[in-house]
Amino acid sequence: MAEFGNFDLCDDDPLLYLLFDNDILAALDLPFMAPASVEETEEVEKELKMSDMEGLPSPGMPTPPPPPPSKRFKSMTEEDLKQFEDSRQSISTKRNTQWGVKLFQDWHLEVFSDVLDFKTVTSEILAEKLRKFYCEAKPKSTSERTAELTVAQAENYHKNSLKNLRAAINRHLQDLGRSIDIVRDKEFKTANHTLDGMLKSLTKTGASRTTNHKTVIHPEDLQRISTYFLSAPHSPIVLRQCVWYNLSIHLVTRGLEFHHQLLMDSFQFHKDENNLEYITLRHETQQKTSKEVLHLMKLLLESVYTRFLEVKPVALVNEQDRSQCYKSI
Repeated sequence: MAEFGNFDLCDDDPLLYLLFDNDILAALDLPFMAPASVEETEEVEKELKMSDMEGLPSPGMPTPPPPPPSKRFKSMTEEDLKQFEDSRQSISTKRNTQWGVKLFQDWHLEVFSDVLDFKTVTSEILAEKLRKFYCEAKPKSTSERTAELTVAQAENYHKNSLKNLRAAINRHLQDLGRSIDIVRDKEFKTANHTLDGMLKSLTKTGASRTTNHKTVIHPEDLQRISTYFLSAPHSPIVLRQCVWYNLSIHLVTRGLEFHHQLLMDSFQFHKDENNLEYITLRHETQQKTSKEVLHLMKLLLESVYTRFLEVKPVALVNEQDRSQCYKSI
């Protein structure tokens, strides 16, 4: 009787004879029964190390930590948030704020012999100081201004400059995180009434200058411009000037910020039911004007129909070799 695992086999059992007869096993030539050589063992270990299964650790190596869970939202640092906060104002607006605050502090230093702390001043004290400041502020050098203005006009700021002073101080307070609005808060109603009364008084006495608008382009000059732009398809420089002119005139743009925001693919070309070609903007642009005017400009832009000089130059820019001169219009 022979024991094999959990089974008891008799000596004359034919199964026992088949399992342990070397001649029969050699005749069967079973590969899994042959002893593995050293080379074959090394080859198997090499294949295990080069496993195609991602994340499978190599034999003998510690298991790596699980990857962090994926996040749905972006991660922003305090520097990123500060950059977005600062980018809401243009460089010219920041300079205007610095000019207004410096002018007020110079006046405050001359009148009160110290600098006002905007971080701690109360609304009541600030309102009283602004009421006095609006009436006493004047340009630094009046002698140079008298060459083109009257003496009364040279000694007073333009009404837009005084309003810019008030807006600059108001922006500075907002930048400091103060919940104070010197234009709309009721604490500053008396100061604003004083400013309005002074502006009306300057107008009555002739000390207020009128706003100088750009002169109208005469028809003869328009014809010269049109003739000059006929060479736009053959000159990249004239083409660039032609595009700038038509965008400024026909798209009712305000300020230089509009042009700096335009890219090669900013415009879409369309045709209406009468096969008339017109263009629209692909994206919004930021301009110095009120939201109501921007809305009206957008409606005008989407409905205006253009002739050759309005549409063709913009299309030609897209056809020109961009590497020569046009990264932006």
